[in-house]
Amino acid sequence: MCTWHDSYLASEEFYLLCSHVITVIQFPLNLLGLYIVVFKTPSNMSKVKFSMLVMHFTIFWIDFYWNILCIPFVIYAAVAGYPLGVIVYLGVPTIVVAYIGMTSLLLLIPAVVLFFEERYNRLIRRDADSQSRFIKRVIYFIIIYVLVLTGLIPAYSDSFNYEEQRLYILKEYPCIPPSFFEKPGFLILSDNPRKLAYTLLLFIIIFMLQTLYFLIRVLFHLQKSKAHSEKTARMQKQLFKALCIQVSVPLVFAAVPCIYMNISAAFYYLNMMLSNFSLLWIQTHGICSTVTMLCVHKAYRGATVKLFCRRELANKVFERKSVNNSGIKL
Repeated sequence: MCTWHDSYLASEEFYLLCSHVITVIQFPLNLLGLYIVVFKTPSNMSKVKFSMLVMHFTIFWIDFYWNILCIPFVIYAAVAGYPLGVIVYLGVPTIVVAYIGMTSLLLLIPAVVLFFEERYNRLIRRDADSQSRFIKRVIYFIIIYVLVLTGLIPAYSDSFNYEEQRLYILKEYPCIPPSFFEKPGFLILSDNPRKLAYTLLLFIIIFMLQTLYFLIRVLFHLQKSKAHSEKTARMQKQLFKALCIQVSVPLVFAAVPCIYMNISAAFYYLNMMLSNFSLLWIQTHGICSTVTMLCVHKAYRGATVKLFCRRELANKVFERKSVNNSGIKL
């Protein structure tokens, strides 16, 4: 089924306007999150500060690229579309724009792995602070980043008959107006969307297994470890719970439109209005991520309230002694 509503909600003008509105909210919010992490992270959370920054910078970059530089207006099921962002005026080939966009999303993978690997390294490894361990970790993450940055090259380097693929898309989705294919920078990425999907799925599975390994090891350690005082153990559990929430909430939030888009693609269903809303929903992932980070960690929550509220009110809201002021290294 193919539905291309002749309405403003299905137009690129609506999509572009909403992207700008999201950016107006998202960009200063991301700057706020960066400020809070850099200047308001308490000393006993210093060990997780680097992984926090990597995660936040990654999300910051994805938001900046997708909502300002690129702004892709696409038919997801057909793997076709064109950019509407600033990068159009820089003369960058659309295939390069698309590659940077996809690899930018994949950068979330090593950021998430680092989140949980850091806790594994700090809580379980006895050689956590040794030089040899540091070198091994650096090599490990260099390999991950190289794989992420180059792994999609085979999927993007396929050659195919462009005109035949255009006719195939029109056959599967006859509601698409011919003018869609004539837009500046229009690109059909592949004649085999499944190849790209399988490549992405392979990436996700490989790195999800690594993340699960670190996650499970830390969970077992926190449940069974007797090496620390009850207070320290409780604080480590609270921090790890907060980190899990910080990662999982934005991922679940973004998963909803992703599930819809993949199911609709599998059944060759196209509704451009719903497609616009799905992509816009995904673009707000950065807002959800930053808000979650600022809310779930008590130190960040308190610093944010104090920044915008009267000091008396902030002190009243957080009158109980915060665990982040205990001086215990986590």
